[in-house]
Amino acid sequence: LPRIYQHERLPLGPTWDQVSRMIDEAAGDDPASRRNRTILLLLSVYGLRSGEVRRLQLDDVDWQHDRLRIQRSKSRRVEIFPLEPSVGNAIAGYMRHSRPPSQRRTLFLTLRAPYRALSDGALRRLVRRYLAFVGLPAKGYGPHGLRHACARHLLEAGYSFKEVGD
Repeated sequence: LPRIYQHERLPLGPTWDQVSRMIDEAAGDDPASRRNRTILLLLSVYGLRSGEVRRLQLDDVDWQHDRLRIQRSKSRRVEIFPLEPSVGNAIAGYMRHSRPPSQRRTLFLTLRAPYRALSDGALRRLVRRYLAFVGLPAKGYGPHGLRHACARHLLEAGYSFKEVGD
């Protein structure tokens, strides 16, 4: 008999439908909703890690060439991605209407003074709150679960494991 490991049957993260519902739940014109929706889009559309989102700087969005610059958490390599329109629009809306005035170059800031970059715990709580809206437990999911959801979505769309990994 094949060996079955303890966590072998754990889901790979939320389904794409659940991710879409989370993003819809974050829709709104208030500062928190604009920021949170933008973060959820970056985590799920690009499959970014929590630290990659938290480290984004204002200059990492190249509006002139519609590109997004990401410094990878593990390798520290810089990668350039095309700026997906829905993500670009969300970033622009957040920056124009919701980002607190600050000399800091970090893209995502806390909503109350003193304005500073989001902590890992704050980002985790943000994602868990929206997971609860779609009926998913916080345990075993979180920001990394959205990375898995992105990978699952790409695999279901017909991309190979290598293409998704790259």
